[in-house]
Formats: sequence, structure tokens, C-alpha cells
Amino acid sequence: MKKEDIMAMSKVQLETEIEKLRYELERSKREIKYYRDMTSSQAQKIEDIYAEKNVIGKDVYEKLKADCDYYCQQLEISNKTHNRILKQEHQRHDDLIKSFEEQTVELQAFRNSEKAIKPHNERGAGRKTKISDREILMAKNYRNSGNTYLEIASLLGLAVGTVYKILNPDKVKKTL
Repeated sequence: MKKEDIMAMSKVQLETEIEKLRYELERSKREIKYYRDMTSSQAQKIEDIYAEKNVIGKDVYEKLKADCDYYCQQLEISNKTHNRILKQEHQRHDDLIKSFEEQTVELQAFRNSEKAIKPHNERGAGRKTKISDREILMAKNYRNSGNTYLEIASLLGLAVGTVYKILNPDKVKKTL
């Protein structure tokens, strides 16, 4: 699979997640509007009943009205919380996309630097690497997030020395 396909797939998945969150936000807005309308109509009905028939007492009316106001406030708080979470998720997705693009550039630079290094013999014979570019990126991410060489080695199923070599290529002694 090409790196462009992986990058595009990740962006599509993130955009799909953002669209889901936007849909959820719109649904919440419709729900809030519905409950506001319902509480307003209920409050109006209560006022009409109280005014016309004087069926319920003023204290019951005030309690019902307070309950309606409370539910409206709770819905607004819920909406604000949902908006805040949506913004945080959107920012997190943007950060992930930016990080992924930076890693792609870093990987390309790494590949180009390896191509510039002359092989140890003209035919390119010798032991081939068993480490993929993806594993190199994963190892770098693990190291940047604070994992030790031993932890990275166990996560990737590699030897500790191998992990050290891929993370510190300039410090490894090259033999001719």
C-alpha cells in the first residue's frame, strides 16, 4: 500500500469522524429546540389553565414553571458541553493529521538519506533489513512519547540493539 493511500485513508477516516460529530451536534441542537418548544407550550398551557379555570394553585404552577426552566438550563449546559467536546475533537483530529504529514515528510527524508548512502559493496549484497519503514516510524513515535529502548523492543518484537540502531543511526559504528 502506498503512503499516499495510507495518508488519504487516515484523512478520510478523520473527516468521517468529524462529520459524525457535526451530525450529532445538529441532532442535539434540534433536540434542544424541541424541548424548548415543548416546555414553552407546556408553560403556556399551565398559564392558560391557571388563568381560565384556576384548577391548580399558584404554588404548583410556580413549581412546574421552575421545573421547565431547570430542564431548559440543563439542555443549554449539555449543548455547551457538546460544543466544547466537538471543538476539542476537531483540534485533536487536526493535530493528528499534522503529525501524520510531518512523519510522512520525515520518513521520505529518511528514505532519501538511505538512498544517498553508498552500499557496502557494489552489488548491494549482504543481509537485508527486516525492519519496515512503518516500524521505524512507530519506534520513533514510541521514543518521542517517552518509552525506553527495552519497552520499544518488546512492543515491536525486536532486539534492544536493533531499536537503538534504528533510532540513532548517526551514533552506530559503520564497518567497511
